[in-house]
Amino acid sequence: NTHLRKKPFSSKGFEFQKQIADDMHHDLCVIKCSQIGLTEIQLRKYLGFLKRNTAVTGIFTMPGDKMRDRISQTRVKPLIEEQAVFNQHAAYTKPVRHKGLYQIDQSFAYFTGSTESDATSIPADILFNDEIDLTDQAMLGLFQSRLQGSKYRITQAFSTPTYIGFGVDGKFNVSDQHLYMYRCPKCRHYQEPDFHPRFLCLPGNTVDAEDLTLLDADQISKINFDEAHLRCEKCSAPIDLDPSNWSWVATFPTRRSRGYRVRPFSIPTIQLPYIFDQLTRYKAASNLRGFYNTVLGQPFNDSNARLQETDIRAIMESPQPYTASDDEQCFIGIDVGITCHLVIGKPGLVFHWEQVPSHN
Repeated sequence: NTHLRKKPFSSKGFEFQKQIADDMHHDLCVIKCSQIGLTEIQLRKYLGFLKRNTAVTGIFTMPGDKMRDRISQTRVKPLIEEQAVFNQHAAYTKPVRHKGLYQIDQSFAYFTGSTESDATSIPADILFNDEIDLTDQAMLGLFQSRLQGSKYRITQAFSTPTYIGFGVDGKFNVSDQHLYMYRCPKCRHYQEPDFHPRFLCLPGNTVDAEDLTLLDADQISKINFDEAHLRCEKCSAPIDLDPSNWSWVATFPTRRSRGYRVRPFSIPTIQLPYIFDQLTRYKAASNLRGFYNTVLGQPFNDSNARLQETDIRAIMESPQPYTASDDEQCFIGIDVGITCHLVIGKPGLVFHWEQVPSHN
């Protein structure tokens, strides 16, 4: 019922998208690499729900108003105005339509940033969260409260990852973990191709390294990319990108939340020369985490990354209460935000720390 570049919208060439587009699970997340068409999918899925159901309301959140304005003006507005399926209202009625709100028949599509006013003023039936790792995590929780009065209560989140265990990676880890699996026609082995030597035939590569990100620009330049290809990790046969060899498989099918992981090799248009070119650029900019997050769709913690809460607790929690003497010099540290962190200690010992919600 919709078109893209004047052709009927299709998942041809992006076959991994179809199941994600069809899946109306009440609690779904997708961890993904960049530039694979999932923003287009989620916009059409979101608007399609509002069209197919009478008098419902949706909220589509983005990390900030600038991103909201850009996507609303360049993608949402043309999509709604140019597609006949969204314009079947009577000629004498004029639907409400501006960058933050689009009316479709008797339904309403909100597009918001992630401020507290957005998260506490709109009741909704469906909630789509875009790029949740760049969004204030406390605001995501507030948006959830907007669904309490609905019979649908659908939440779906999409994001490139950032840190291990944070945001979309944390949500995916507790989901049923759908992986886009390849079945080798030759040996029948199921696998999820990844950026690892066991899946890559790289003629000319002279470095025996399990971690391909260790290769420098000179070493990468020696790889013969005309003959480089993906291979089966078991029998080394070249991987066939024919969609009939690929399917979504749940790792933990009994879990209540739904998760999908999209890697660069889930889509045939992302080629090995591009991936290695990006690796060279990101390393030159000392931004290896950016390569993992956007190109590979993987979370990454390096020496400059945020600390995990378990690590902090292991350092900061004392086995027993501590009472400082009157002449001891102690220090207090406070950071202020939606959650305030309070730390009290002296050199060599932290003896108290706690998290205080801002409303307290």
